[in-house]
Amino acid sequence: AILEVNYAVSSILDLESLLEEVVTLIHDRFNYPFVHIFTVHTGRRKVIYQAGSGQRSRHLRMNSFAYDLDAPRGIIPYVARTGKPILVNNIEKEPLYLPSKLPPHDTQSEMTIPLLFGNDVLGVLDIQSDKANSFDEQDMELFEGLASGIAIAVRNATLFRSEKWRRQISDSFQDVAGLLSANIELSDLFDRILSELEKDLPCDASAIWLLDEKPEKVNGALPLRLAAVHGVSRQRVIKSRLDSEEVSQTLDHSLDKMTPSIRPVNGPYGPLGFALNFPSNYSSIAVPLRAGENVLGVLTLAHHQDGRYGSEASAISSTFANYAAIAIQNAKLFASAQKEAWSSTVLLQVAEAAQSITSEEELLNTMCRLTPLLVGIDQCAFYLFNEKQESFDMKAWYGFHPTPVELNIKEVDSLPMLKLHATASTIFVQDPINELKLPSLKHSEEENTVVLLPLLARDEVLGAFLISHRADTETGAENRIKDQTLAILQGISQQTSVALENIHLVETRQEEAYITAVLLQVSQAVVTQNNLQDILDTIVHLMPILVGIETCVIYLWDKTTEKFQPSQAIAPNHPLHQYLEEKSFLPGEYPLLDELRATQKMVFCQLENPDLPPEGWTHTDCVTVTNGQTDMLENGANWLIGLPLYVKGEFFGGLVAIEKEVPPRFQAKRIELLNGVAQQISLAVQDDRLKLEMIGQERMAKEMQLAKEIQKSFLPDELPKADGWNFDLRWNTAREVGGDFYDVFLTHDNRIAFSIADVSDKGMPAALYMTVTRTLVRASAQSLHTPARVLERVNELLVMDAKDNGMFITAVLAYLDPTTGDLEYAIAGHNLPLHYQAASSEIFRLNKDGIALGVIEEAKYRDQKLTLAHGDSLVLYTDGVTETFSPEGEQFGEDGLIKTLLKVIKAHPNSVLNELDEKLQKFRVSDELSDDVTLILIQRK
Repeated sequence: AILEVNYAVSSILDLESLLEEVVTLIHDRFNYPFVHIFTVHTGRRKVIYQAGSGQRSRHLRMNSFAYDLDAPRGIIPYVARTGKPILVNNIEKEPLYLPSKLPPHDTQSEMTIPLLFGNDVLGVLDIQSDKANSFDEQDMELFEGLASGIAIAVRNATLFRSEKWRRQISDSFQDVAGLLSANIELSDLFDRILSELEKDLPCDASAIWLLDEKPEKVNGALPLRLAAVHGVSRQRVIKSRLDSEEVSQTLDHSLDKMTPSIRPVNGPYGPLGFALNFPSNYSSIAVPLRAGENVLGVLTLAHHQDGRYGSEASAISSTFANYAAIAIQNAKLFASAQKEAWSSTVLLQVAEAAQSITSEEELLNTMCRLTPLLVGIDQCAFYLFNEKQESFDMKAWYGFHPTPVELNIKEVDSLPMLKLHATASTIFVQDPINELKLPSLKHSEEENTVVLLPLLARDEVLGAFLISHRADTETGAENRIKDQTLAILQGISQQTSVALENIHLVETRQEEAYITAVLLQVSQAVVTQNNLQDILDTIVHLMPILVGIETCVIYLWDKTTEKFQPSQAIAPNHPLHQYLEEKSFLPGEYPLLDELRATQKMVFCQLENPDLPPEGWTHTDCVTVTNGQTDMLENGANWLIGLPLYVKGEFFGGLVAIEKEVPPRFQAKRIELLNGVAQQISLAVQDDRLKLEMIGQERMAKEMQLAKEIQKSFLPDELPKADGWNFDLRWNTAREVGGDFYDVFLTHDNRIAFSIADVSDKGMPAALYMTVTRTLVRASAQSLHTPARVLERVNELLVMDAKDNGMFITAVLAYLDPTTGDLEYAIAGHNLPLHYQAASSEIFRLNKDGIALGVIEEAKYRDQKLTLAHGDSLVLYTDGVTETFSPEGEQFGEDGLIKTLLKVIKAHPNSVLNELDEKLQKFRVSDELSDDVTLILIQRK
């Protein structure tokens, strides 16, 4: 039997198979009911059950049975501890005998022999019988010999297993090291590391924790994030840190160590042991993840039994921890590059999405849906600033459901909104519920970051972009929006602002285009028909189609009968239409028409009942307003609107229309349309009345046009060109011909002469006097060398031939040397030219000089000089610029000219003068000039 056992086990290198084979052979050969083999684990101080036969072995295997090596009672621990065999034929007489806790309980005799290899006890062979006196000394000798063979086989199998284990670990290292250079996600790598550790070391659960980039404690704990976990649910591990400060501190302490921390017996619980409810003597090891001096996180392993980790486990886990640290460093470097690409990609996607959107509502809703997908925030909303109500109105939202009350925030009621509007900068909100009046926003001060980003377009705050972000709820996890994320959100805010401005511009252009198209239709009706009644009939029938007005009537003032006579009308029903076409009014019978005639301004009468019969229209309260004061209409009420029909102060009648519940955003454009239609009607009426004087007017017009052409022929066709200089001018006459003139020509010494003058009258006399003066200036400049001498000569000739006509001329004559920038000039009572100095960004008036030309004999003028530096400009102008009047009688003035120039003077002269033209036109609210306007702009690049 011994030979058979020795032969059988000599070729088996797997320890478990070896022991099972030994037990089976002994049981079959000797027919003992209980045969067990235990191995000794000195590090753990345990004698551990490995293999056995009989009914009890199944219970032992299921319960992972083990003895304490230092237990005071028990034959097996004693033999394992001392290496001495024991034979007991009557267990009742053996004090060391410890009855088994597992059935069956019928042992009567027992023989226990150590498996010795040298002086080391590798295990214990335990044979029990249910009969007394089953063993003798010869059995002891035989089984001691058998035990020696088993011990050698166990030693060989242990060595083989150790070598196999080391090779397995080496393969694991190689596999994981290979993954470092592969394109694999960090989470997948962590999962692979934990899997390899579970194969190579005793392990019930394992985890990798990563330290936040800014390791500041939050609620007393370091910001460790659970990156990977095996053997237990993620939620239970996170909860273990939240529930116990002591558990949380075990990880914090391990981060301070340079080497792995092996948990002492009955030491404090770590997250894995606490989560799995392990016994107090469980085994655990924590290994810091280090890259140089930087701590990146910690690797933890746990096993339910004690003494499972020693120096080898420490070395192996450290190697895997190093691999993890290297992977983290590589991932950070890669992520840094990816972040830049990601930021660009996000903003590109936002820009692409914004380009195809044509409405404000669609834009804001799209950005609200897109931002969480691209950036990962939890809640967001867009506000637009309502300038008239001084409030921020929420137009789109995501992640929460605001109530109607929350959709409007008065600026004065919200400090964050007030700061944002005042500073146009990013605002962090601590308490959005109270500060933004947003109780529906899901918010926790510890877990959420709330930011307000301004929507800016040309330094104007269009609205606000509200962001609320809630991070993972793990202990210590960073919940603040990171700098890069904030930068991306600011980029989205800027893209949205640009798109908003573009949409507004497009809408404005479309509205302007529609207004132009409507007025074009009306003007076509005016110019394509000769009969006034036909023209007016066409216009009123176009009103429902183009303007949306269903009821309107045109009243013309009859000077002969002194009545308001209805000319044309349109109405939704016949009785109303008949009333409007037949009913005329004397002064005092219809206050609205009387007010139109008296003020020549629009009149608005609010109708409580839109279906009020026309007889009641004459008794409504009315208000007179100007074009820019239509805010009162934005409440969407019903209005009776009267628009005066007049041209240049001559009153022709009124256009009366009914407006029913027009949305506020369209009201201003509707008024603009009605104004345009009223102007077209006025022109049509005026044109009809002017036809009575058509022959004389046509002759006069032809003569005046010819005079204008002749006058223009005396002015230069083009401006000279000089390297480093830009020149441009404007010449606009208040009448067909004017008294302003300019001239630009080369002097005999190759300087460029600029002259500008203003005759004291208008029309044909001034134009003739202008022509004479211009000729005299040119002729005198050919023989005289300075501007002052030229002006003195021109004055002498004008006074000589004036014949007491009562006219005089103000003028400026300047000679420019384009090579040096030197300017020599003289002024004859004219508006002082303006000198813009680029060095100081200021505008200065040139010095005053002599009296106007043609007033007194022997007038003296002096030559003055200045140098135009690079970037400087000189503006020559006539009083038609500064004496432009608004409809209210306010003068544009020199201050208005300087203020406008300072804003645009650095642009090309053409752009500067265009801007000034527009400013003057807006100021006078008319294309008609009250005086001739002439401007010359000299700019050194």
